[in-house]
Amino acid sequence: MSEKKYDVTITSVEPHAELTLLSTKLGKVLRKNPQQIEFALNEIASLNGADFTIIQGIPETKAKQLQTYLAKQGLSSELRTEITLEEIEEVNEFCCPACGHAQKVDPNGDDICEKCGVIAKKYAQVQKRKAIFESERRYHEALQQMKVDQLQKSSAALEEERLREEAREKLGIRKKQATSIALIIAFLAICSTVVLYIYYDQLFPAEQIVANDDQTLVNSKSKKQALLSISPSGGNIVINAPSAASSGAEPTMANSAAASTIQANVVTKENTEGLSDTTTQNIALQMHNQTQEAAANSIEPDVKAEIMAYGIDSDSSRSAVLKMLNSEDEVAIDNTTSQQLRKGVNELTQDKDPLFLASNTRLITSLENEDFVQALDAVEMVNDSYQKSILLYQVIQSEIEHNKSPQLIDSHILQLAKWLEQEKDLVTQIKIQSLLSAAYSLSGEKKASSLNLIIAIEKLHKIQSTKLKTELLCLLSRDQRISANINQAKSLLKLAEVSANKLSPELQSKAYNSIVKQYAKALDFTTAMQLSEKITQTDLLQDALNSVIAIQNKYMGIS
Repeated sequence: MSEKKYDVTITSVEPHAELTLLSTKLGKVLRKNPQQIEFALNEIASLNGADFTIIQGIPETKAKQLQTYLAKQGLSSELRTEITLEEIEEVNEFCCPACGHAQKVDPNGDDICEKCGVIAKKYAQVQKRKAIFESERRYHEALQQMKVDQLQKSSAALEEERLREEAREKLGIRKKQATSIALIIAFLAICSTVVLYIYYDQLFPAEQIVANDDQTLVNSKSKKQALLSISPSGGNIVINAPSAASSGAEPTMANSAAASTIQANVVTKENTEGLSDTTTQNIALQMHNQTQEAAANSIEPDVKAEIMAYGIDSDSSRSAVLKMLNSEDEVAIDNTTSQQLRKGVNELTQDKDPLFLASNTRLITSLENEDFVQALDAVEMVNDSYQKSILLYQVIQSEIEHNKSPQLIDSHILQLAKWLEQEKDLVTQIKIQSLLSAAYSLSGEKKASSLNLIIAIEKLHKIQSTKLKTELLCLLSRDQRISANINQAKSLLKLAEVSANKLSPELQSKAYNSIVKQYAKALDFTTAMQLSEKITQTDLLQDALNSVIAIQNKYMGIS
């Protein structure tokens, strides 16, 4: 007997599922229209009771593999099979699909309702035709609305830039002609991409710069581990490493120009308890003053000054310092947008390591059930320090969302700091420090968050590869974004741009492809479109523009 064939039918969609990207991937693999797949998934997600058979008649092994993959992407599915002759039980009664009248089955299979006269076979055909027609109608209406919305957004952006140009003229500020040309190119690119998006089956998957991930934990609290002071010669912050503090060593002042801005490996909440807003303000301003001493094309001191300024607790003081730094206006986001940004935590879990994926799946299930003991067991399943850190970050985020005790949350954040201190690999240190900064931000410890982020930037100086440095800056930006720190995320992308400009043309296109996507995810669509001009490779440019539009659609109505 031949092997059974199965249909894979998607029945439900979890809220965190990335439908646009997933539809693109499935469309390519299964050779189906990605827009139709995305529409069907949105129909299921809207709780209309719909389901969607994504593929028919495949062997059981392949069907289960596809079902497992869909589950990891947030899609629940069922395996269905045609009934064989061996499985058919004798049915002696026919129930009319229109009126429900029950009668004896016609042995020839031509059932006609004795009560209302409905012919069963024709009725089923008519109902199927209606369902298909209605589905196609909604599908094409959705595509048309998408086109209209995108063109409206593009037109609005162009009109805003025109008004800004008028303002510049009145102020006597001459705008470079290249910028106007760039705007026109960007507008045409958006329009052409919209047309391609609607009428062709070409959507390229968004490329993400992600490293291996994970987490763990331990209940450990340390005493005040560091002394913090400001050097009189250049604003160097000196934070003792825990070993120095415990041995009673005094912090040294860095007086040379080559000294690091931050002389520490990790900052904890205890390090910053005595750090007032006034002190933080002075540190930020001294960092800003270093810009005058730096190379003409260096913006790093100002970026670090901005990040330090975001560590000021007082809203009014923070705004005043940012104004003194000549920074852009601070972007404020509402709670809904913040929640949407934090859902980007699934970007941390793109690792293909089977053990990590199994641990992450177990972790997510445990957190959904608010079983934090099981979640912590899942963290302990892996050995890689960065992977453990990723899993523990998700635990911390969930604990904060469920208002767990501050002492418990602090103990888990301190565990991240402990893993950071124990890590020998520089790249892994930077990745864990980025998560530590994000975790402190979620817990409301802005100063500890800012200082750890600045330390991570300092460590990048030891990285020789410009390509790797650019990727790490994008990663730092991503981690700030998923903790809803839009301002810090955008500041880091400025450094990524400087780094990308030092790459070869081919690598530069790849780097800007990632930077453009990160700007879009940080909801800065104007900068994303402007920077897309730096992507010289056609396929990468198309990929970037498709991603920007997809992200715009995702955040439509809340950005």
